Amino acid sequence: MADLLINLDALKRNYLKLAGMAPGALCAAAVKADAYGIGADRAGPALWRAGCRDFFVAHLEEAVALRPHLPKARIYVLHGPAEGESAAYLAHDLIPVLNSLPQIDIWTATGGNHPAVIHVDTGMNRLGLGTDEVAELIDNPDRAPFPVALIMSHLACGDEPGHEMNALQQARFSVLGEALRDSRKEAIPLSLANSAGVLLGANYHFDMLRPGIGLYGGNPLTEGDNPLEPVISLQARVLQTREVRPPAAVGYGAVYRVSGPTQLATLDVGYADGFLRAFGEGRWVPEIGGHKAPIVGRISMDMTIIDVSAAPPELVAPGMAVPLIDGVDGIDRAALATGLSAYELLTLLGHRYKRSYVETNG
Repeated sequence: MADLLINLDALKRNYLKLAGMAPGALCAAAVKADAYGIGADRAGPALWRAGCRDFFVAHLEEAVALRPHLPKARIYVLHGPAEGESAAYLAHDLIPVLNSLPQIDIWTATGGNHPAVIHVDTGMNRLGLGTDEVAELIDNPDRAPFPVALIMSHLACGDEPGHEMNALQQARFSVLGEALRDSRKEAIPLSLANSAGVLLGANYHFDMLRPGIGLYGGNPLTEGDNPLEPVISLQARVLQTREVRPPAAVGYGAVYRVSGPTQLATLDVGYADGFLRAFGEGRWVPEIGGHKAPIVGRISMDMTIIDVSAAPPELVAPGMAVPLIDGVDGIDRAALATGLSAYELLTLLGHRYKRSYVETNG
């Protein structure tokens, strides 16, 4: 079984580093999609120990599963309530993010005493109240009689620092946020910045940060060095080694043929583990003891074959671990090589891995 090593100390340091970039703001954590694949049941409590008190997930089911691990945290559900779900929100003390007037009406029907977040769209056109809906809420603040814990929006192009959408969304959010505050005569906290938004600077910070990918070691920006630490590394076990000679073919479809005497190692990881075929055909080249060991042939469901001709034999014996994703920028380099994003790579991490967590002060 392949090993996924997860450094919770690095996760906490990344949280503290991002939080330190905006000392006047609260710093929440996005732990949706099982904390980007690393395990919300372990990441959430580790982040709590680092000082985080606000956690965002996408689905109600994620929030319900997370609550026993974070009994005192504020847990927000980004997709908001559907009809018939309000009772579960109340039973588990969850805070919905309301993305439309119909969702506001659903939450109002709970009695108007339970807090919620209002999400306004500022240009992404994915979720959030549109311009007309915001105007309706400004003109009729009693339409949302419950306590508003937060007003939020989301950046569409924050990972591209020079993109014109960033300044446009920041300006729209400033105007809409202040208008909603004024209509309710409350200094409601505002939140715009994801991980990339944190790095864009103080104009984007407002009152709460909501980092995600940066916590888990991915570079929030498409350019420049990654200021954050890697959190995961992936190792696979050698199942078998063999020497082959031309015209031997390797893997499904016989699409790869060796050009000379070649030492192969078969590893116990495949696309069912999230190690997709996008890693193959020369796109991703693991290293063993500083020696390149390219992936050859098609990656299969449970196995991957590498060329270990350049590696010392004592490092690739059956049962030994081979690093697949490692190093300071492993996730970012893997994303670049495969054409996938760091978000995709992390959230595709399978549950068949043996997961090992490192935390010195857990």
